[in-house]
Amino acid sequence: MTVQTCTTGREAMQLILSDGINAVISDYQMPGMDGIELLKAVRESYPNLPFVLFTGKGREDVAVEALHHGADSYIMKGGDAIAQFKVLANEVRMAVGRREAEESIQYNLSRFSLIMSSLSEIIFLMTEKGVISYVSPSIAGMLGYAREDVEGRHIMDLRFMDPGGTRQPGDLAGLMSSLEGEGTIFSVKAKDDSVRRLLIKSTMVMQGNDRLLIASARDVTHLLRMEDELVIRERLLTITMDQMPIAAGIMEAHAGKMIHVNVEAARLLGYDRGEMIGKTPTELGVLGDDDRKSFLAALPPGRMVHRLEVGLRTKEGIHQKFIVSLMKISIDEGDFMFFMLRSRAGEEMPTIGQMVTGMERKG
Repeated sequence: MTVQTCTTGREAMQLILSDGINAVISDYQMPGMDGIELLKAVRESYPNLPFVLFTGKGREDVAVEALHHGADSYIMKGGDAIAQFKVLANEVRMAVGRREAEESIQYNLSRFSLIMSSLSEIIFLMTEKGVISYVSPSIAGMLGYAREDVEGRHIMDLRFMDPGGTRQPGDLAGLMSSLEGEGTIFSVKAKDDSVRRLLIKSTMVMQGNDRLLIASARDVTHLLRMEDELVIRERLLTITMDQMPIAAGIMEAHAGKMIHVNVEAARLLGYDRGEMIGKTPTELGVLGDDDRKSFLAALPPGRMVHRLEVGLRTKEGIHQKFIVSLMKISIDEGDFMFFMLRSRAGEEMPTIGQMVTGMERKG
């Protein structure tokens, strides 16, 4: 320890204010300002600075007042000086250690609070009996509840429902088993009675002899709504294309994989539709990959090219001539090719080079 001494409380305050003091050891009786007055002054500016009052015997009332005003400890003088100074040094070390531990805990709590408040997901801690012991502040933005509305309450009070949003799970055990694992989607009623869809991932941990559930909940309402809309659009596309009297389909322009083929296109080429989806014309043996790339290179984006004569091979291996209309469509997800075709048997078939030259001339 490095010790600096002062003869009055005012000198001590000047030293404390101007230097990096880690602890104060003060007598009680001093000129101008006694030890209690110095303690009060220190606590006004440094509420966490360790302070030990070291004074004469027989002043129990001073000890009580010192502890009342925030002294870390009180030691009475007397007895063997060497032994007592060892006790005093130990008290200082313990006081400084306690303050550092408190500051470290407070710092970590502040960081934890900052992290929790910045999360978009809800983090909550729940006992094995279903009582929520902690929930992150993000629950306010997602479900409209304040933390005090939820902490200490039962998990079933959050109005969990089956994924369809029709009813609440019948028992705690069923809900708890559903929450464990990689992720389960639940419908949960918010405070304003709106229904949110939450993806909940959780894990069980042991705290002493107690089992606790740590879970994170992410709002996927918007994503699921988009997925539902996408399914509806795909169904509408399928119904619309399947009602077309002409064979048609959509493929990825660069990879060449079939994204959609209507019933008439599959019938015309001799396939079941499921056999064609996800395959390229080359894999099916319908059209050479070089020919497909030549078409793609010559197609003007966003404009359909009509009446191209193309030789295609059916599933049975029969070469036939078809009249093909093509259009290249470019969107954020990439380039796609929409095609329509009809059979044209009995006419001479031009070469690929002649077709591409004709397409460029028309473009």
